[in-house]
Amino acid sequence: MLNPIALIASESAQFLPEIEDLWPLPSAGPWMLLALELPLADIERYADITQQDASWLSWALARQHRTLERLCESVPVYPLQFGLIVPSAEEMLGIAEGQNAALKDYFALVSGASEWGFKAALRDVPNDPNSSPEQMSGLAWLKAKQAAPEQRRKRIETAMARVLDVLNSMMAFARAKTDVQRQAVVPSNKRLEIANAAILVDKHRSEAFLKCAEEGKSQLAQDGIELSVSGPWPPYSFRPRLSKD
Repeated sequence: MLNPIALIASESAQFLPEIEDLWPLPSAGPWMLLALELPLADIERYADITQQDASWLSWALARQHRTLERLCESVPVYPLQFGLIVPSAEEMLGIAEGQNAALKDYFALVSGASEWGFKAALRDVPNDPNSSPEQMSGLAWLKAKQAAPEQRRKRIETAMARVLDVLNSMMAFARAKTDVQRQAVVPSNKRLEIANAAILVDKHRSEAFLKCAEEGKSQLAQDGIELSVSGPWPPYSFRPRLSKD
């Protein structure tokens, strides 16, 4: 069984770095599969990956991610799903060749670029006024409660406009952008996420992009808005979906 972690264009094979336990699988077609070597015990774990303990999953996921990061330093890659095992390279390569046009467009898009993620969130956005009847009269508290939804709406609109101004500056460095749909692990009723996206930035422009992001972060902090930027990442968010259909 193989643990494939990435597809690359076959012509890129000559530029692959030497990475321990990484196996480039020979291919006569346009795409080449890269796999990690697995001991027998790990093959059995991958066969039922949802039942594995958190510490092993964390190690296996970090191992694959580190390998993909190393690869991305040298060649454009299509990262494959974590935990994938297949009996032969031909199965995966057949699927890839069926999506030949989509993969060509993808590699043209990501070549020479890295993915950066950013999130913007508005702090201290309670659904109810943060006051108790001990601090104000009952009538004043009721009026504050009635006014809270409109005040909250206006604050969110203002924050979104401020974030848009900053993101427009950051987007000047982007080849492409995609929204990221991920729920917070621990939802907060006092912190409202108003942007979560990924962009592709040319590697030689990364330093200028980060400087722009830091300036935007400082600007937004004055309005109670947190901006976080992470990366560089392999281009996980820009992959076309590969399927047998």
